[in-house]
Amino acid sequence: MSPGIYYIDGGQGGSFNVGGGVSLACPTCTNGLGVTIVLTSSTGANYATANIANGVSVTLSAPTSGATSGIVFFGDRNAPLSSSNPNVFAGGATMDITGAIYLPTQVVQFSDGVTNPSGCTQLVAGQIQFTGGANFSNNCAGLGTSGSGGGPAMLE
Repeated sequence: MSPGIYYIDGGQGGSFNVGGGVSLACPTCTNGLGVTIVLTSSTGANYATANIANGVSVTLSAPTSGATSGIVFFGDRNAPLSSSNPNVFAGGATMDITGAIYLPTQVVQFSDGVTNPSGCTQLVAGQIQFTGGANFSNNCAGLGTSGSGGGPAMLE
């Protein structure tokens, strides 16, 4: 993928699916350029979701400037919280995502051996589910962020 903003419109039948052992990378992202994938719907129904699974290798880095700076996946804030249409990261996928997975009103499932062993990945979602040997790491040293855990969970 070349650096830029990619819009996936679920209202027109679009979805972001990567599977079958392929490798998806942004080769020039290390030069300060990056990729943002916007999951939306032009009709207000059938919002696009991401599905990364089946042994794929995904390497993506967010832009470092502009309107989507720091964001790799951006979910439309109007998308409903629905477990019947989740964003799925599964099946032995290896993800090196540097930036945020921002799906504030959607369900995100990490399952079946998915890993993100490197990169600085922040995850914001309406609901997060970890099952089946999923491994989620937060390697954001020096960026003013901190990983989950290490203290009591609380609602304010």
